[in-house]
Amino acid sequence: MHDYGGMTDLKAARPEDRRVAIDPNHSHFVFVDDGKEGESAFGCEIDLRAEFETCICTTSFGNDDEGHPLPTPPMVLLVVGGGPNTLENVLATLKQARPVVVFVDSGGAAKHMRDWWDNLALRAKKSPAAKSDDVLLQSFDLVLPAGWTEDKYRDRLRQICELGKQPRGCLLYTSPSPRD
Repeated sequence: MHDYGGMTDLKAARPEDRRVAIDPNHSHFVFVDDGKEGESAFGCEIDLRAEFETCICTTSFGNDDEGHPLPTPPMVLLVVGGGPNTLENVLATLKQARPVVVFVDSGGAAKHMRDWWDNLALRAKKSPAAKSDDVLLQSFDLVLPAGWTEDKYRDRLRQICELGKQPRGCLLYTSPSPRD
C-alpha cells in the first residue's frame, strides 16, 4: 500500500497519478485490486460490492432457540454526496429491489438525482420551468473520471429515476429547515 500523505488528488495532470485517501472516519475497509492504478481503478469495486451485499442479504446467520433459521439481514443504501460511481452503486442496489435513501442536501450525485427527478416531474406537468437534459447536465458542472461521459451520466440518472419508482425504490430526503 502506498502512503499518499492522506491527500486526495483527483486533479493530477496524469490520470495514473489521481488518488483518493482512505477516509479516517471509517473503521473497516475492503480493498479490490484489479491491477489498475490511478483514475482507471475508480469503480472497479462496484461489482464485487454488489455481489457481497447480495451474499449478506441472502444468508441466514444462525438459528433461533427453536432451530429455525434467523431472518436474513435487510439492506438500505444511504447516499450522501458522491460522484459518478455513486450512481452505479445506486443502480446496482435498485436492480436488486433494495431501498435507497438519498440525502439530497449533501450535494454531488445525491443532489443530481433529486434535480433530475424534480425536472422529470416538471416535464410531466408540461411546466415552462422544465429544463432540457443538456441544460440540466450543464448546471451540474460535472468533472467526470475516465470512462465517463455526459451521455453515460445522463443514462444512469434516467435508469435510477425509472427504477426508483418501484416499491421500496428511492426515498429522497431533504433535511428540515431550521426554525427561527
